[in-house]
Amino acid sequence: MTLPGGKNALRLVVARPQSFEQVGGLAENLKGNRPLVVNLEELSPEEARRVVDFLSGATFALGGAVRKITAGIFLFTPSNVDLAGDLEDFSPSAPPWWVSRKT
Repeated sequence: MTLPGGKNALRLVVARPQSFEQVGGLAENLKGNRPLVVNLEELSPEEARRVVDFLSGATFALGGAVRKITAGIFLFTPSNVDLAGDLEDFSPSAPPWWVSRKT
């Protein structure tokens, strides 16, 4: 998805990884200053947690932010993106985020 704006358009990447092996490619988007929406609802809780941990680490290293959109959907933003609105901050030390997953 590309937002209007010509040459300086911001690209928002939306992904639904099928396995942890795809996480390196997703992190490359953050390195390229592209925000990332990741839907983890199809992964097992253990594999989803690994994805969130990896991308959270990459986001932190790049000075970005992580927000939880729903129980299984997260927004990872690099430092060039300023977020505003009613989004929940995500803390890896919080209780397991998948507890409220729909079954």
